[in-house]
Amino acid sequence: MAELVYRNESYVSHLFRQKMNIKFVDYVTQVRVEKAKALLVQENLPISTIAEQVGFSDPAYFCRVFKKTTQQSPQAYRHARH
Repeated sequence: MAELVYRNESYVSHLFRQKMNIKFVDYVTQVRVEKAKALLVQENLPISTIAEQVGFSDPAYFCRVFKKTTQQSPQAYRHARH
């Protein structure tokens, strides 16, 4: 994002937090988890595929982030919604 606006990362991060009242990295994580939640309910894709589609190269890390954010594993979230 910083490259797109020709500024350094810390400056963009500072501005983002100032305007949005959330850290940029936390915002990106929220967006990825929300997209993953939709895919878990709408699609019957493997969790590793969903992790990749939302920007996580490591499915285990995706599962940890998802659980930290939602208090449920991706598998439990999927089963609770079906």
